[in-house]
Amino acid sequence: MAIYLHIAEPNKFTLPFCEYINYCLKRDNHIFLFTSDSFEQEKFTGKKVYCFLQRFRNHFLSNTILFYKLCKKADIIYMHGAQFTTLFIFFPLFIKKLAWVINGSDLYCMINKPRLKSLDPNRLVLKHAHTYVTHIKGDADLANRVLNNNAKFHYATLYMSNTISTDNFSPKKIVNKARILVGNSNSKNNNHLHIFEKLKAFENEIEYILCPLSYGDDLEYKITVKETGSAMFGQKFRTLETFLSPDQYNEVLSEIDIAVFNHWRQEALGATLSLLSLGKIVYVNPKTTSYKSLTERGFQIFDNNLLFSMGPIVNRDVNRNKELIEQYYSMKVMLETLELL
Repeated sequence: MAIYLHIAEPNKFTLPFCEYINYCLKRDNHIFLFTSDSFEQEKFTGKKVYCFLQRFRNHFLSNTILFYKLCKKADIIYMHGAQFTTLFIFFPLFIKKLAWVINGSDLYCMINKPRLKSLDPNRLVLKHAHTYVTHIKGDADLANRVLNNNAKFHYATLYMSNTISTDNFSPKKIVNKARILVGNSNSKNNNHLHIFEKLKAFENEIEYILCPLSYGDDLEYKITVKETGSAMFGQKFRTLETFLSPDQYNEVLSEIDIAVFNHWRQEALGATLSLLSLGKIVYVNPKTTSYKSLTERGFQIFDNNLLFSMGPIVNRDVNRNKELIEQYYSMKVMLETLELL
């Protein structure tokens, strides 16, 4: 049986994934090495979960030995995101085992820093990975172009947040006024102000605009979004600034009619999938890899320019999304795509 090593930052995606693999599936061939010890380690006692001691440099020798032992034992090394790639430079033979679970922010960070190509350890290591793991083929294609690689694409949903239920799929007809979700965080990547400008022409067709602003750390931009939205739409403008559980957030999403995302790159995919599973109409930037990948699989998502030109009171057919969510993002699919063959 192949041994899989997952190297990952402990966060809201990787910790539930680890817990599910170890406690629910009881897969003995999956080992986790977390790049920080800042999580409830007692929950994973005896479950093939290890972590680097912090600060790393204060425990450099013991952390490096741990890395070496686990990588030597593994047949496949899943690198979730791009952490501690420098260690692979010290042990280049382990790069042959490497499969990169693509994190969008890491990928686009490499694109935005071309001057550091020759010095960036992420580039030096990840351009030799044999496989790129993601559920967005466009990201794997982009990674191959950026890194001048020819890695295989392995479709996998992996995280529990990408395992979507369609139990509450219920498309609703928009009649007089629309409830619109704009963006998913207070990051400038959302391009809120451009959306506001386009929606202003249809103000009479809008019941309210809701902007989630709880995620992200650009407080200056957050203030700008709030002030601009309030000035343009008055009491029709609402914000969501508290952190909600997934169930609570889905309740909020169930109340809206339309979502519009104008990110310049692949982002807000978790929110997009949740909205599709609820039967909502989703508009996105057609230049993103997610738009291309989802539409190629038949998902009914729409070019946000259609919203900007025709307004929100347009009922679009989204019925096929239920079948496609089940085909690509069910628990069954997650289990089937869990391991590289």
